[in-house]
Amino acid sequence: MDFHRAGRHAAAIVLGNCATSGLSWWGWTAWDWARLAGSGSVDFRAAQELPTETTVRPFLIALGYLLGGFTDFQHLGNFNRLHLAHLVFGPEPVTAAMKEVSAALEGWGYRSQTRDDGRYRLPGVLAQALLINRSPRLEDLTTEAFARLHAHPATTRPRSTRCSRSSRSSVIAALRCGPASTTRPAC
Repeated sequence: MDFHRAGRHAAAIVLGNCATSGLSWWGWTAWDWARLAGSGSVDFRAAQELPTETTVRPFLIALGYLLGGFTDFQHLGNFNRLHLAHLVFGPEPVTAAMKEVSAALEGWGYRSQTRDDGRYRLPGVLAQALLINRSPRLEDLTTEAFARLHAHPATTRPRSTRCSRSSRSSVIAALRCGPASTTRPAC
């Protein structure tokens, strides 16, 4: 995969939409970014005039996030939030946060963080929390940040991260307590 080409293609889509709409990207609303990214990968690709690889949409979402402050992920259907966090923050800080939260959860005895299909739940939940908070650093997840996360539409929809409420609660508890805590929090 040529990620540079995908990034250039995503930028071209943004600029093309500027020309078509007559609006600069900094004047776009969250809904404008959501419409451009589509409600899913298939819808996004079908809306493009030129053949478009599946790698382009995540770069477009990253541009919306970085340029337009877009975090209305609930309008985008299913997509890989961990990949988006890696594009935005880089893989190292996201992986470090993941390891820290995983260690706390495992220390409390949480071992079944897998979905029914065997895929791991934590990455998407944590990546979305980091993205909405606009920082890969766990120490930036303050009480105020948790209030914003709790109220954010992307985290309040029942299937927004395709994991159970107990899974989200476990991750949030681990984030609040941090790795120094060896005692499981009371719910």
